[in-house]
Parts: sequence; C-alpha cells; structure tokens
Amino acid sequence: MLRLPCNYSILLLSLLLLLLLHQSPLFESVSTSLKKGSSLSVEKIDDDVLTSPNGAFSAGFFPVGDNAFCFAVWFARSSDPTAVWMANRDYPVNGHRSELRLMKDGNLILNDADEATVWSSNTQYNIGSSSASLDLRVHDNGNLVLRLRTSSSSESVLWQTFDFPTNTLLPNQLLTRDLTLVSSRSQTNHSSGYYKLYFDNDNVLRLLFDGPEISSIYWPAPWSVSWEVGRTTYNDSRVAWYDSNGYFNSSDHLQFKTSDAGSKTTPRRLTLDYDGNLRMYSLPRNGEWQVTWEAFNLPCNIHGICGPNGFCSYHPRSGRKCNCLPGYRIKDSSDWSQGCELEYADADADADADAGVHFIELPHVESYGYDDGFHGNYTLEGCQDVCFHMEDCKGFLLKFDQSNGIYNCYPKARLLNMYHSPGFVGTLYLKVPHHVNDTTTTTTHEESKLLCNGTMESVLLERVYGTGEKNRGTLNFLLWFAVTLGSVEFASIFLIWCFLFRTHDNSSAAAAAIKGYVLVATGFNKFSYAELKRASSNFREEIGRGGSGVVYKGILGEDKVAIKRLANANANANTNQGEAAEFLAEVSVIGRLNHMNLIKIDADARQGASLSRIRGTRGYMAPEWVSNVPITSKVDVYSYGVVMLELVTGKSPIADLDAAGSDAHGGGGRSQSQLVAWVRESKIGAPTLESWIEEIADPRMEGSYDIDEMKTLALAALQCVEEDKDVRPTMRQVAEILQELKIIH
Repeated sequence: MLRLPCNYSILLLSLLLLLLLHQSPLFESVSTSLKKGSSLSVEKIDDDVLTSPNGAFSAGFFPVGDNAFCFAVWFARSSDPTAVWMANRDYPVNGHRSELRLMKDGNLILNDADEATVWSSNTQYNIGSSSASLDLRVHDNGNLVLRLRTSSSSESVLWQTFDFPTNTLLPNQLLTRDLTLVSSRSQTNHSSGYYKLYFDNDNVLRLLFDGPEISSIYWPAPWSVSWEVGRTTYNDSRVAWYDSNGYFNSSDHLQFKTSDAGSKTTPRRLTLDYDGNLRMYSLPRNGEWQVTWEAFNLPCNIHGICGPNGFCSYHPRSGRKCNCLPGYRIKDSSDWSQGCELEYADADADADADAGVHFIELPHVESYGYDDGFHGNYTLEGCQDVCFHMEDCKGFLLKFDQSNGIYNCYPKARLLNMYHSPGFVGTLYLKVPHHVNDTTTTTTHEESKLLCNGTMESVLLERVYGTGEKNRGTLNFLLWFAVTLGSVEFASIFLIWCFLFRTHDNSSAAAAAIKGYVLVATGFNKFSYAELKRASSNFREEIGRGGSGVVYKGILGEDKVAIKRLANANANANTNQGEAAEFLAEVSVIGRLNHMNLIKIDADARQGASLSRIRGTRGYMAPEWVSNVPITSKVDVYSYGVVMLELVTGKSPIADLDAAGSDAHGGGGRSQSQLVAWVRESKIGAPTLESWIEEIADPRMEGSYDIDEMKTLALAALQCVEEDKDVRPTMRQVAEILQELKIIH
C-alpha cells in the first residue's frame, strides 16, 4: 500500500472532500436521470450528462467530428471516453441548439439545430394517471433505460439501449436473432461500417462483410462445415452473451473466454471493430483498454480489408499492410475499404486494347472467391490462354493441389480478398495493359495499430440547415435589441461624464457617482486604505498567509470579513505600476465570477498601497482561467491533479525545473505549470513507466513505495491536468481511484 506522510494524507483528504462536496447530487448539474418534459442540450456538453450510480458509465452528447455530435453512452473511466452505444451514428447533430428531450407522452426525441427530429425512441405512451412518472437513467451495467412508474408502484421498461446495440456488446447484454452488431466506418468515423455480427438463417453466429457492391461471410471460414469448427445448426434459440467474468456463450455452441477470465470486477466490452475483427477488451486500473480475445489472429483473412484491387500482407512486428496491385492507385488514403483504381485514364482504354495485354506474376498471393470457372490440372500457358479469351477476366490464380500433385486454374472475375502469405503455394497472375510492368510502383499503406484510446482526428461532416423566417426574425430582433441597449448605455455614460466633469467644483460629486457606477459594473465596492486599517484594527489578527500577502480578520459594519494585505506595499510605485494595473484587471474579473468554490470579493483598496503580481496559486490554475472558455468543475480537477503531482514528486508546481527535475533559477517561465510540464516530458522520455516513476518520485521517500500504486497515482494525476478539460476525469472518478489505492477511506 502506498504510504504518504501524515500531513500530506490529511491535505489530500481535505482537498478531496471539499471538491467532492460541490459535486454531490445536492450541488452538481450532472444528474442520474432525465425527467419527462426535460431536455439535455449539446451546448451544455459538460453539465448535461447522465451518470450511472457507480460512475462507470455516462450518457450525453459525444463529439464525432467538427461541430458534429451524437447522443451516446460511454465508459467514463477509460483514459479517453469510449462510446458503447450511439443513437444517431449515421446523422450527427450540430453543436448549437441541438437537444435530447423526453416528451410528456413518453417519446424520447433528438432534435438537430434546425429543429428536425433525427432520432426517436418511438415510445409514445398513454399515461392515464397524472401521478405516473417517466425518467431516463443509466444503470450500472451501461444500459440506458426509459422507464415508467405508476401510482401503484409498478415499474415497466418502455425502451432500453440493450435492445438496440450498435457495435458493442456489454456483459450480460443479449445478442438475439433480431439484433446485429455493425462496425464503425473507420477509426475516426463512427457511422455504420461494412462489417456485421449476426445469427444466420442456419442458426450460426457469423461475421459478414457487406460492402457497397458485394458481400461475403468470412467467419467461420466459408469453406468449412459448421460442425468441423465446433458449431451446431440445431439450436434455433439464436442467443449469445458473455458474463462479467469474461466467459462467452452462444446457442450455436461457440464458447470462449478472455485471457483474464475470472476477474468479475474488470470492465469489459465486446466490439466489432472497424477493421472487421471481433475483439474483447478489458479495462485495467490504468484506464488503457487491452485486447483479451479476438476472432482473427491473422487480420488478412478478413474479407474486404484492403478493398477491390488491393492485397493484404501481415508481419507480427510491423502489423497489417495494404498494397495496390501494379498499375493501380488507392482511391481514398483514409479509407482502404474503397480499394484501388486503375492509374491510366479511361480515354486511353482503346489504345491499350489495341496494344494488347500481358500478365504480371505475384507469387504467394491468394485471392478468395469470385472465380469465373474452374480448370483442373492446367499448365501456366493453358490458364493464360483461358483468361486471355475471357473479356471479364481480371487475372487468374494458379494453385498447387498438394494432395494430387497438380496445378488448378481459377480465372478471376473480381480481384477481392487478396492477401500475401509466404506459406501459400500458388501464384496470382494479373492481367494488365502492356505499358504496365512488374516494376510499376504500387501504393503501400502500413496500418497504424488499432488505437484503443487514440487522439481522434477531425472528420468534417457536411451540414445544410434551412433558415426559416421564424428563426431569422427572432435573431434579428435579439440583434437589434442588443445593439440598441448598448448604444443607450454608452450614450448615458457619456452624458453623465460630461455633466459631472464640466467644472472643478463638482469633482467630489463626480467621484461619488463614478464609484456608484463602478459598483454596478464590477460587482464590488472600493474602500480606502484607512478604512480597511480601521476594520482590521491596524492589521492586528492574522488568519492566513499566501505567496502574495497576509490575510487579516476584519469587521465592516455587521459583517465579518477577510482582508488581504498585499506584499511589497512600500515598494516603489513607479516600478510596480504595471503589476498593479494587471492585478486590478484580474480582481475586476474575479469580482464578477459566480463560482461555488470561490469566496466572493466584496471590495478592494487602491489608496495607500501599490499592488504586486499574483503568485500564490498560479501553478495550480487550469488553462480555462486564461482562455475564453466557460469555467466548469473541471478546473478543480486540474488543481487537484497538480496537488497529487506535488505529493508524488515533492516539488513545487511553479518551480523552474531543469531536465533532471531539480530546482533551477535561471530560466524563464512557461504557460503551464513547470511541474506538470516536467512530469509529462519525463514520461515521454522514459523507456518504461517504472523508470519514469523512479525519476519523478520524491527522493525523500527513499524508494519506500509500491511501484504499481505510485504509477496509478501519477497517471491519474496526469489525466487530471490534461490541457483539454473534456478528457479530464470527474472528481468522483478520481476518488474511486484513490479509494482503490487505500489512500483515502
């Protein structure tokens, strides 16, 4: 168990309790259910989120591209949120004015920015009793359920996501005869893809490639008999599932278990990936998905993987690779399922026909299916002659039959499902125009490894919205109203200024009026230094101390107040004038903030003292504070992450650290915490996580810590201090990690 010094543990626990308090159901905007007549807005993506009671799953608007969102359910504890269900995967909605609404009649609808309904649960229900209640909530197993409760305390499920899977099956979720898993289009495109998992008419669970032009079954192997691969066709119940221990069962006798089977608490998902492979994933403590079972160890056996006129090769180290045949080029470099096309133009087709064709030899390349006939015991010359006289022949496969010691000829009407295998005894001969030869450059693509938590690339989705007269009129009215109101306010301020400053005698009145206007504009009063000195009894009772000054107890009227006296009050006014201006600007902003974790600033005093730059909490501030983005509870998560890093490393978050992690005093500052930057750079440069922990760990601990628990704590801290607030965990999730480490109780 990771042991921290007592004072550190108390500090960590205190901060956690404070931050969890405002995220409890009493205070948080994130809720566990959506009531009838209520809605979730895409513009409140951080707040309008439904969370399961155990915090494992969330439901809300999920980004799938530039200004494109789907309503989804996702794992909340993975390092990057992983969607397990989507309502509108084939028609994402706009990032403005879109909403999910639970109607009073029980129908759940998703409206786009133009108020068009893009998805509906189709659950209109005649609620006879006014006391009947409807709500939408996420259960601990990841099932999003719309339920009805009546006055008789009876409860019924009107709709649930477990009945409408997309590409993922969760533990104890049933796949039945009427349901199908459909892969995503690509790694960054979540729309419906070309691969399907379903029960066929013969009661066997199969994988199907359903492309834009052709379709073919590829699992179990299409040339095999069901009973030879352990399947049965006699059970027509057609149901498959897996339990929380990692054991899969199907009515066709398909059974398997994950490599970590037996761990009941490990989160799991069975996903039909965009590459056509069916994989089981497990989620360990570090938040990174791990493959614990897959249908194909050799991905080149998956149909359609490299598209028409493309062939696949695989190496255990470099992974899968797609290549275009000689004379062909890739259609879309971001989508190999579209395959390759001829490099020469259609206008040259007649010239190529007159010039004739020849055959290019591709050894050890197999091509399954789309045979235009079969010719047994044929020679190479004989097979060439057959293909030459067939108009639709694209090439032929000359395959050695080891059992009979002969070569068989397979003319090909289509060049699909091709893969290179050193162990394959046969050769594919490609029929091409004479100007194409075997030295023609082929397009090659090495597959990037399937990212379980990769950074999502932007996918630009087309959006066309009609501008109705109703919406245009409303917007025009709001625009003119805002312009008019602003003009009136500006004119009023200008007239008051002219009136108050026209003579020298009215200076005191002007000061009073301006002070009143400043109170309205900034939200707090101004007190003189003398007034604050009297209120604090000459700054007598100290109640706190920070990097920028000392805090004293004071009384203003009937109110008890905290008065902070800034350091360097007697410093040269000229040298500190710029810093004072900056401080006043920041105070003006803070005075207008309404945040549950900030004590309201009632006043400031500019007289009698010059002000210094804020230093005390700069290393703990999230990037949102200096960016033009809304402030959410994720700023607390960032600050807490810095505290955890400070406890792990024993270093100050604002110290200037050199490459070795020691304090340095010569370099300039960075935009983010020096500590955060140093820890992140150390992780990138370290060969292993263990060596990274040894580098950053507080040397005062002298190695007396559990390396695995320290890794979990440091990784959790780095998640908390992500620049993008959307990828930071919630404080509830952080608390669960620390509870598992037994740091807090």
